[in-house]
Amino acid sequence: MIWFKNKTRVNDWQKRLNDVFEKYEYSEFKWGYTDCFCFASDCIKAMTNYGPMDGFKGIYSTENEAHALLTNGGKGMDNKYYRYNGTIGFWSSFLGEPKNIGGAMIGDIVLTHIPKHDLVTGVVNDTGRFVYLKSIGKDLIEVPIQRTKYIWGV
Repeated sequence: MIWFKNKTRVNDWQKRLNDVFEKYEYSEFKWGYTDCFCFASDCIKAMTNYGPMDGFKGIYSTENEAHALLTNGGKGMDNKYYRYNGTIGFWSSFLGEPKNIGGAMIGDIVLTHIPKHDLVTGVVNDTGRFVYLKSIGKDLIEVPIQRTKYIWGV
């Protein structure tokens, strides 16, 4: 089900992407609504009008429930069953195979290693040298793109 590969970025994607960055900078972290997956999905939606998490927002409310959905699968808002085989499988099912980090572009989706966490979903920011990650606080965290382990083009 790689359905984003045929989508193109809308004309004003840069402004819309920056609006999402601004929104998440001042949004409280809430599982299922403003977590790192929702952040990345809203960034994709800003660029293409389609968000991978649109059918899953609000159906989990803890880290364990989010992990179970990614690992074991579960029903989306459309009542269909989905299984993604983890974080990498989720993003690959929408965006195709990960690409080389050397080809990173603004708005690409990344999985980044940060201390105390294995992989956190983020988005390449407007400099192209850093990625934004949604923290469990109120802020976006900016980390060097070199910490990225996987990257998908949008």
